[in-house]
Amino acid sequence: MNEADLDFVVPIPVGVKLFKILSAMRSARYRECLLGADEVGDCHAAVHAGYESLMASYGFDTNERLTERGDVPSACIYDSPLKAVKAIGQRIAPYALKRKVVTCGLVGAGSDINIPAPTQA
Repeated sequence: MNEADLDFVVPIPVGVKLFKILSAMRSARYRECLLGADEVGDCHAAVHAGYESLMASYGFDTNERLTERGDVPSACIYDSPLKAVKAIGQRIAPYALKRKVVTCGLVGAGSDINIPAPTQA
């Protein structure tokens, strides 16, 4: 998904607590909140802010490492980045197709992920 396809982008400056940003966004207007996390701390911040969080296990961050050492619920973890991206796309597609969702990108330092837009089934 390109930045131009998003309703807005929220840059996250280094040193700012993600929990505070997510909590403020949730209290503003959103009924359902979903975060694709790439770090254990992001996943925990999302869960504590009332978001559903999804993340992928790959490379160093195996499923076992994420659940045992990172204390990430196994229901949040997908076997690959592609499976996590597909899960996020499927989760937001019904809302996005009806334009009942605001699509937001949270951009942290060094972000280089390009998420494909969900397709209409």
